[in-house]
Amino acid sequence: RRRRRAAVGPPLLPLSVAAVLLVSFISLLLLPHAATGAALGGGYTVHNATNLSSLNATELCGLLHDTYWPPRDAASAAAGVVDYLTVAAPQTLSGEEHPRGLTACRAMLLIGRGIAAAGGIARTVPLPLQPPLGVRFLVVDYVDVLGYARGSTRDERATEAVRRFAALGADAILPPFSDRETELVATAAEAAGVPVVAWGAPSDHLYRCPSHLGANLTALRAQFPPCVAPDVRRFKRLFSVENTASVRLRDALVAVSSAALGVGGAGFGAAAGGAVTADAAADAASSLGGIAIVEETGSPHAELAAAYAAERAAWLGYPRVTKLA
Repeated sequence: RRRRRAAVGPPLLPLSVAAVLLVSFISLLLLPHAATGAALGGGYTVHNATNLSSLNATELCGLLHDTYWPPRDAASAAAGVVDYLTVAAPQTLSGEEHPRGLTACRAMLLIGRGIAAAGGIARTVPLPLQPPLGVRFLVVDYVDVLGYARGSTRDERATEAVRRFAALGADAILPPFSDRETELVATAAEAAGVPVVAWGAPSDHLYRCPSHLGANLTALRAQFPPCVAPDVRRFKRLFSVENTASVRLRDALVAVSSAALGVGGAGFGAAAGGAVTADAAADAASSLGGIAIVEETGSPHAELAAAYAAERAAWLGYPRVTKLA
């Protein structure tokens, strides 16, 4: 018979707090880390070691692979933690992008330790009386998932990484830091039915089917699968922990307009809680007169970003929007 959790002990981590931990993933990834300290010594595990800062991506992520938070032991079972969410992370642990993989594993380590210290994730919705959940991390080198030396393509690596993790029962996937890699992983994960939580992919076209192609649905389907119509959600199972590029652009344009008007950010749409009001947009338009959007010649991603930039600028009320290549 399963023992009930004692009233005295470490507090459980509410599901909302656990969500904040995951949504705060991007903040953790951006923290600087000093590469100092000795290597992991005997008698320590990744759960309790304090000298992990000197480890490279392969070493740290290797230690993190297939670990349970809190540890899957008698103490956790006695506290009621018997079920674990499996979070899979195909990250760039080798090659020129290995620093991204290293920071990803450092962030997962911090999140795991936070969950372990809280005694698990309390299930408040929809089963508040069920035992708390733990988290299991799986990490693989995305660059070498199919043998990079054999010349595997990015599409093949994404498909294979998702296939492996889906077979292992992954509940969520953290893709590599990249718009393109996130897109590839999300495409494979959509078919496998596994949610993807992006941490380094702010491009709008990953989350919303673009509208710059107009009524050309054939081109839309070919260039941005599985889109079938513009301005609808693209991947049902793709989520992000950061604002998209259009939101950042809007905020940047508002800041520039506010500075030009000399009123500061607080005076720009403050009555609408920070939203851009019609009067504020008109003031910005009359002050700046127009705006130029610069795109990189020959880059489809830059062209798409420029199209979104033009949309946002027009929405803000700029009477002249010029695209420069």
